[in-house]
Amino acid sequence: MLRKRTRIWVCLSLLLSVLISLCLYWSPAVRSSSSSEISADRQYEAANSYRAEGKNDEAANEYRLFLEIHDERASTDHLHKLMEAGLFLLNHQIHANDQPFLKEIDRRLRNQPSLRASFNVQISLYYEWANQIPRATLYAKGAIPLLAQPDAAGNLAPAYYDAQLRLGRLLETCEDFKAAAEVYLKIATAPEAHAARQKVDGAFRLANLYVRLNRKEEAQQLLATFEDSRGNSAAGLIFYYRLHHYRRRYGQSAEAERCYAKCVELGGRLPELTGIKWDRKSREGYNYRLAFLSHFFLAKLYKERQEFDRAREQFENIIDHTDPQRFPVRWAQAAAALVDLYEEAGWSLAQIGEFIQETEGKLYKRALVEFLHHVAGYYQRQKQNAEVKKYARRYLEASRLIWRGPEPQIVKMNAIAYFRLANVLAAEGERVEAMIYLQKMLSSPCYGPYFFYSQMEAAFQMVDWLKQMGRSSEANQVLEEAARKVEEYLYSKTIHLRPFYAMQQPKFQKIAIDFYYRAALHYDQIGQRKTAERYLQNIIQLKKTQ
Repeated sequence: MLRKRTRIWVCLSLLLSVLISLCLYWSPAVRSSSSSEISADRQYEAANSYRAEGKNDEAANEYRLFLEIHDERASTDHLHKLMEAGLFLLNHQIHANDQPFLKEIDRRLRNQPSLRASFNVQISLYYEWANQIPRATLYAKGAIPLLAQPDAAGNLAPAYYDAQLRLGRLLETCEDFKAAAEVYLKIATAPEAHAARQKVDGAFRLANLYVRLNRKEEAQQLLATFEDSRGNSAAGLIFYYRLHHYRRRYGQSAEAERCYAKCVELGGRLPELTGIKWDRKSREGYNYRLAFLSHFFLAKLYKERQEFDRAREQFENIIDHTDPQRFPVRWAQAAAALVDLYEEAGWSLAQIGEFIQETEGKLYKRALVEFLHHVAGYYQRQKQNAEVKKYARRYLEASRLIWRGPEPQIVKMNAIAYFRLANVLAAEGERVEAMIYLQKMLSSPCYGPYFFYSQMEAAFQMVDWLKQMGRSSEANQVLEEAARKVEEYLYSKTIHLRPFYAMQQPKFQKIAIDFYYRAALHYDQIGQRKTAERYLQNIIQLKKTQ
């Protein structure tokens, strides 16, 4: 009888639990949360569809609706979508004085410090791209306290120091040199052993800043101190790699050779210095990260020095013994380097093609983007136009899917992909489509003298084709756009202040003079003598400043 009663009570308890669950499921709060998330998803997908079609105004409207109905209790996945919507809207109306949705999104991320930090960094990137440096600096500063969350051992994450490096660069751009120097020094002297790369970056940023301010003795003293304290370690290999490049840049060949010899010596001692061997199963911890980076930079140095056998051995060790998901982008870069080295070693197209296909299947997102870009370059060197077109288009599609902000490296690779596609299409007689890609190349932001030169070449190629088609007025419009680019790179205060551009200004001037000369010839040939004379006057003015 007792057992029977017990069974009845158990059944009643189970029934009551089911009823409570059903009541909770059908409660207005849960229903509204579920339905709002589904509704938000629809708006989000609609916005993405418009983006894919290039209908940015329509996409912006859908994203605004998505933000309005986004539920406060939404999942982490929805919070990522919320951030993406906010960044798209920011880019869509980047020059607006008020961006209230940014504050609203920041409020909704209040319980997610890592997401808030990421959001602030991305906003900073967008404002920097739009040359709104004060706003970019403000958001870069906002990310730092959010990243100052130590782990169980009391260490700050490398991302914290990456954010500090960004802030230092922005402060330098604003010519707040004292504040920038303080940030760089703080990074260079940080106690965290696992932030080895960031600490080395901080030291060299500070040294370059001293050189820029004509304080060369302080730069030398700083690097000597850094070498004394960290030179005989695994982190020292990364330091000597950078110091090797630094010495070569300033023509100190003997010192550069000493740094190279030190890299080789430390490379042979990496298992001892890091405690990590390639056959070790553990793939976690800061020492593993340090070992990976040290081997990676040693391999890069061998490749740069054209010691191809040594480089191949190092990169193959990385590919064979490390997990592509642990350091995906560096791993993809190692695989890309092997494509070059196998090409140098005389491997056939079929052999390298097999390696490429095998590697592709192990990579995702940003890592895949890096690899596809490099593969397109390999096939371009081999004059395999069909493969160039295939991989350049695959690269652009993969790049579009990971787009989260105007990251310089992605923008640069996109522009190179446009140039490659334009060349292939032109060779196939598809000049109209080729000009679409050349126009995209010309419209991209500039990242260095070689890039600037390529943009000017793209402009003159379009001018030649348009003239051949009898579309001279459009050819003139292209030249006017290119001329605006030249003015921007030479005289825009924000760009001129950037350390990279300040150091490379003579190269920019040389390319600009070549552009003005060719533009003057063009206008002279079509009878527009006054315009031609104006461009010649630009050359005279530039020559005076050289």
